Amino acid sequence: MRPRSRRALPVILAAALAAGCGKGPPSAPPPSTPSAPSPAAKAPEAPSKPAGPTAEEAAAAAKESAAKEAAVKEAAAKAAAATEESAKRDSARAEALRLLKETRAGEEPAARAAALEAAAAKGKAFLEAWPGADPEGEVAAGTAGAEAEAKHCRAYAEAFAHAQAALDAKDWGAARAAAEEAIRIFPREEARTARLEALRGSAPKGMMYVPAGPALLGRGKDLVNVEAFYIERTEVTCRQFDNFLIATESPPPPGWTGYSPPAGKGEHPVTSVTGEQAAAYAKWAGRRLPTEVEWEKAARGTDGRAFPWGETFDAEKGNFGKGGTRAAGGSPGDLSPFGLLDAGGNVAEFTVPVHPFRAPTGPQKEEDKPRWVVKGGHWGDAKPAETSLLFLRFPAKAGEKDSGTGFRCALDSR
Repeated sequence: MRPRSRRALPVILAAALAAGCGKGPPSAPPPSTPSAPSPAAKAPEAPSKPAGPTAEEAAAAAKESAAKEAAVKEAAAKAAAATEESAKRDSARAEALRLLKETRAGEEPAARAAALEAAAAKGKAFLEAWPGADPEGEVAAGTAGAEAEAKHCRAYAEAFAHAQAALDAKDWGAARAAAEEAIRIFPREEARTARLEALRGSAPKGMMYVPAGPALLGRGKDLVNVEAFYIERTEVTCRQFDNFLIATESPPPPGWTGYSPPAGKGEHPVTSVTGEQAAAYAKWAGRRLPTEVEWEKAARGTDGRAFPWGETFDAEKGNFGKGGTRAAGGSPGDLSPFGLLDAGGNVAEFTVPVHPFRAPTGPQKEEDKPRWVVKGGHWGDAKPAETSLLFLRFPAKAGEKDSGTGFRCALDSR
């Protein structure tokens, strides 16, 4: 049998299938399509949803809304707090700077120190509360400056208080040291006055203190600076000079009986002595004669007045034309600004020359050359209004003496 070809196989299979469809058992009916339900038949209803959110949903929504509202309020509160803090910081900075920059030059140092300390405390409080709020360092610099100045003011106040207490106790050395310390810190007038009081108080008995500084001197009232010195309040008396004569066994002045001055003249200024004798006495007493410049400043003060009491001559102020000397210091009206008595009258006084003398018109012997300058008026002046002017200077030769000239001593300021 010839084998069937592979191409015929599908044809055979198709024929077999066709034959089987007509001869074999009936095939199962096709599945029926369900018919549409009749109008009378209703499908079962699904459970209905509520009209609004459930309680859980409402609670969740309310919670979310409350959280949002709380967040908004919190943000607003933080913003308000930040604004308030910024305003508070700015106000504190402005107040600190105002106090730190405030000038207090006219205040008493203790009060000034208290104000500066309060300002520094404000500055420090600001810097501690807002560490980064002073980028330019203005508050920090002002605080440091206020603290330093307050320290100086306190030191001055303490030194001045010590000076005052020492003055009250008449402890002149301590008073002077404390006053000078106060002046070193702040050169205030009150401290200078305290120092002057201490120097006056510490002056040797019977002497006045003349502070350093300028004075108007000479006929032309030239401004001359004079160093500080002490000068005796009154002229050297006969009694004082007598002690010197006895101690040194020197010859007495004319008119004395041995070492006794004329009767009733013990407290009168010694006269009829030479400039050399006056200088010898001063050296023996541990002092010296004043220079003409020192004497003139002590007699005229610093304003260049013509007489110790002022610009106009007044014969009643001093001892002028009274027929002789008066007790030293016996004319209270003849009082200079620095406390000298009898600089205007009573007796004229030997001083040490400072300025050159007028050149002589011709040859001059050595013994005729001026050695001393005599200053001030005296009891025997014929025209005291003209000859007792304090700026006048009268030359005196070595060994020269008269009954109208005496002297007073001076001493360097310690």
